[in-house]
Amino acid sequence: MGNCVGKRGNRDHRESIWSSTTLKEPYFNSSYSLLLNYKNDEEVLSTMKAIQATIESGHVDAECFVDNFATECLITLLDNENYEIQKVALNTLKVIIVQECKCHIRDTPLSPLLFDCGYFHKLTKILNENPKDFEIIQSGIESLNGIVIESAKTLQIIIDLNLIEFSAKLLKEESTPLEIKKVILEFMLTFIRFGNATQIKYFCENEIAGPLTEAACNGDVNSELALKCLNLLLKKNVKRL
Repeated sequence: MGNCVGKRGNRDHRESIWSSTTLKEPYFNSSYSLLLNYKNDEEVLSTMKAIQATIESGHVDAECFVDNFATECLITLLDNENYEIQKVALNTLKVIIVQECKCHIRDTPLSPLLFDCGYFHKLTKILNENPKDFEIIQSGIESLNGIVIESAKTLQIIIDLNLIEFSAKLLKEESTPLEIKKVILEFMLTFIRFGNATQIKYFCENEIAGPLTEAACNGDVNSELALKCLNLLLKKNVKRL
């Protein structure tokens, strides 16, 4: 794990994807080299923000920035000593992951690449080190919500790294903003929806249902979403039994 830039094989697929776009800016071919060999912090921050804007504007699919090795570079930047670079890299990865997993059916899943490059471990480290930075929390949880749909193995990685407990703890804390609690509940709902019998059992046996129950009874804007999580958890647990 760690820096895996350049370890993948054939890159030919990227040419055909790029040729179908109308964007003339050099983000596609230059983003990899700019992220890998940036001159200063301002340059790499500008490059990452340009990638985000390019994807969010609809000019280029996130898949382009997977196929041209930008994703590996971004994961490497999660280790950067500059806190702002870490933060923007995480948010850029979130933009790529969410669009890539929801809008496309890849020949090969994205999660193995993320795992091989150490993304899940680096994300866990950043979240644990910044439990009160809700911008980081939101980017991290939204990226997890995007990736959990891929496979049971991905869900198991998230369990093994204690990211469910981390999310449940934040859900329980009064200081966590309602917007962040909504992001957490959406992630948990997706996890429960795609979880297998063993993973549902984990939810029930590790006191995750407690914070969900509290959230459902709070009477705030997230109560209905928390109730959906509990109802689905109950249905799947009954089937398991």
